[in-house]
Amino acid sequence: MSGTGNNLYIIVYGQNGADAEKHRFDNVIVKGVCGLIPSESSNLTASGSLNTAAITWNAPDCADEVLIVAKLASTISGTPSGDGTAYSAASDFSGAGTAFDGGKVIYKGSGTNVTVTNLTSTSTYFYKIWSRTGSNWTTGIEINSNTSYVPKFIISEVADPSDDINARFVELFNADSVDINFSDLDYYICKETNGGGNFNCTQLSGSLAPGGTYVVANNSTGFNTQFGQNPTGTFSNTAGNGDDAYALYIGGDNTTGTLLDIYGVIGQDGSGQTWEYEDKRAYRDSNLASPNGTWTASEWTIAGSNAAVCEPFKHASAYPQATFNSSATLVGGSYGSVIINGSSIAINASSETTIRNSIALTEGLLNLGSNNLNLGTAAGNCTLSGGSSSSYIFGGTVKSFVNDSSATYTFPMGTSSTEYSPVSIDFNSSTLASGAFIATTISDEKHPNFDQHVTSYLERNWTIEATGITNPVYAIQLNYVDGDVVGTESTILPVKYAVGNWTAPGEIGNNNVDTVGSGAINTASNFLSWDSLNSFSIFGGAGNGTPLPIELIAFEGKKMNENVLLTWETVSELNNDHFIVERIDENDSAQSIGSVPGNGTSNEMHNYSYMDYNPEIGVNYYRLSQVDYNGFINRHEVIALEIVPKINSNEIFAYFDNNSNQLKIRNCESSIEKLEILGINGQEVEYLISGFNDEFLEIDLNHIDHGVYFLSLKSEVEAPKT
Repeated sequence: MSGTGNNLYIIVYGQNGADAEKHRFDNVIVKGVCGLIPSESSNLTASGSLNTAAITWNAPDCADEVLIVAKLASTISGTPSGDGTAYSAASDFSGAGTAFDGGKVIYKGSGTNVTVTNLTSTSTYFYKIWSRTGSNWTTGIEINSNTSYVPKFIISEVADPSDDINARFVELFNADSVDINFSDLDYYICKETNGGGNFNCTQLSGSLAPGGTYVVANNSTGFNTQFGQNPTGTFSNTAGNGDDAYALYIGGDNTTGTLLDIYGVIGQDGSGQTWEYEDKRAYRDSNLASPNGTWTASEWTIAGSNAAVCEPFKHASAYPQATFNSSATLVGGSYGSVIINGSSIAINASSETTIRNSIALTEGLLNLGSNNLNLGTAAGNCTLSGGSSSSYIFGGTVKSFVNDSSATYTFPMGTSSTEYSPVSIDFNSSTLASGAFIATTISDEKHPNFDQHVTSYLERNWTIEATGITNPVYAIQLNYVDGDVVGTESTILPVKYAVGNWTAPGEIGNNNVDTVGSGAINTASNFLSWDSLNSFSIFGGAGNGTPLPIELIAFEGKKMNENVLLTWETVSELNNDHFIVERIDENDSAQSIGSVPGNGTSNEMHNYSYMDYNPEIGVNYYRLSQVDYNGFINRHEVIALEIVPKINSNEIFAYFDNNSNQLKIRNCESSIEKLEILGINGQEVEYLISGFNDEFLEIDLNHIDHGVYFLSLKSEVEAPKT
């Protein structure tokens, strides 16, 4: 017996007694019967594209037909009923398919595939398939699939200059906040000649950043001659003479794609029509961001022109302009420009906001809350005008894109509705990566890394971080308000802190901090200034520009016979109770070996010393720590000093230097007949002589594991035990 599906084949053979021959009588076909219970379909798949989805499945083994429902955004509940005659199907989702649980019947029959059309882009659709036999239905199988995202990509200018046919072009603009990759979906710019149905289409290539333009020219050489730059592409089908329509398609050309945007009317000769642009240019309203498949006169300006007044690559923006004359909410998103001009008004940002081209702060405040404000784009800076104590930005973080390596960037910011404290950064030079920016946040608290000893300071700090900016050289101005000042204002200088290190202006002369440039305070106009900076971090203001309690200009060690004399010198001290002298062992553990009283608060030079009478043989590490009256400890640099014991001239002495992992043998000269280094198991260890002079024989042991080893010396004199 054999067979597949519902058919069973029976073949009857006859056999003679010799068992050598078989005689076939006939084939008998027994057709299977499914009965009343249908089986499910299998391998249901859905592949979404722009506005369509291709659905495939394997037909059920037993069923009269299958039925498929499509629904936007949510799962499908319920089961069909009856013998199926109540349901009609339409593969066009906007068509007359029977409604079912918020969706529509898109297929009914015995096939294995269907393509659904007229779906909404950037959406999730659910598809469910049932099988039916008679009035019995299966429970169904459901899947979902997404349609593609359609970017805000528009035609922004078409040009037919009166004086130069070779300067004709079409400009396309990315009005979206995401890159457009032309290989993800097929994009075509098509020209229909004189409304006669004759299309010439060219596929776009590459990618386009937000705010970027894609210019397709008639003639590359002529375009470059007129406009001083090369077009993005050169295609002969852009030689429109003013009565030809241009259409932008996505997902294919005019025969297979979806119309995204258009200039003109398909099927219409433009001569004498409102959209005719012969010997003219037509440019799009810069406040429009969405493509339009129907040409709309109000979106365009058409003006007579020669090539000199055409503007390829200069579409200002397709983002809206927002003007505020009274208190309101700035809804998060992208804007071409924002104008705030209303006495005592407050504009509250609802979420992260981008202002691409310009912001004018005339009167009124912009409260970011905890949100970010992005100024400009990777393709261009945002122009700022205004900014004063009656009109500024506060709350959140302001991020300004940096596209000019030697320009000034101003942050008109404060920390509340009454504290205007802007920042100005003036670049002398820098190296910029694509998308470079500076992010600024202001807090009305003193620098978070100040210790308690800092008694003159500003109750304000500025966090300024840079991304994509290398080798900067810049000057900064940090404004504050009268209420920020604590202590003596005239002594305050700018300082900054990053990764455990303080930096102060070069006038400080304090080896406890790095110094760079020149800094000052202007008490009349309430600002700190600092030039020749080369990095960014958290800025603040401290008395005398000294964030640390002492100005230490020297810390040195000197061998005195078998002792160590430590000396240090300060030029100023602030609330200095005493110093602690510490010795650090090979495990970086510090041990206090002595204390020296400080001189409290002083602007005079003081010299200090401490004698260590018990240094270790080998390299000693010393650290100086300073303790304030309030118990705060400030640790300073570590110095190293090697101690070699005094021995008899005929005595061989050996010791291990933990710092360099070297065995040092003194007074060996040529008296050693044999030298061995043995492991604890008695096996000899290979070694390398790394140095030999009148004082030491040095043996490098960096290659051996940590452990216990024995040194064996055979010489003309007795070696001491080590």
